[in-house]
Order: sequence, then structure tokens, then C-alpha cells
Amino acid sequence: FRDAARRRDDYKCVVSGTVSRDKTGNVQAAHILGIESSLKLAREEAGVLNEYDTTNGMLLEQSLHVAFDAYRWCMDETGLIHVNTSTAAAGQNAELAKWDGQKVQNTHWRSKPSLQRAAQ
Repeated sequence: FRDAARRRDDYKCVVSGTVSRDKTGNVQAAHILGIESSLKLAREEAGVLNEYDTTNGMLLEQSLHVAFDAYRWCMDETGLIHVNTSTAAAGQNAELAKWDGQKVQNTHWRSKPSLQRAAQ
């Protein structure tokens, strides 16, 4: 999954453009729909074949990956980034604010209509 996502995304974070430095972990393969068993049905409905299906993945720099997994930001079907701006999250998300309203640089997952809905 990781190596295939790196090749497909040209070794760059799809948000920041940060280039992956091999084996440092600065840019990581992230699942759009997590691999937790509780999300199995959502993955099946999205047409994700298995947890290694790269259509359900993207490269993110480490801090963006952690924030994405914590639901501090998401993207819509067009690849537009939305940062959680609620009062409770505002302090945590100050560093993410610069990405709000930007588009991810690689939107290969848009070819799967059900992943478009899941990414919202």
C-alpha cells in the first residue's frame, strides 16, 4: 500500500507537496476510509477491494496524517480541504487553517463515486 501510494503520488504529500525522504516517515500513506473493522461496510460500499487498495489512500506529511485521522480536516468530492473551525478545535487547528479552502494536489480517488461521498 505505502510503496504503491508513494509511486502514484510522486513521493509527495497531496496537500503540502512535501517530498518524501525515504524511510524517515515525514510523508506517510494514509487511508481515506480507515481500516478499522467498524468501517468495513463503508469501505465495501465505496468499492474498496481491501485495506491495501490504493484508491482508498493518499500521501500526507506526518502532521497532516495525524490531523486527518483525528477528523480535524476533511476533503469534499472536488478535493477541497475543510478544516474544523469549531471553537473547541480552533486552538488545535490553527496550524491547519492555511489549508482550509485549498485543493489536494492528487485526486485519483475521485474516479470512485462512492469514495467521493465518503470523503465528505
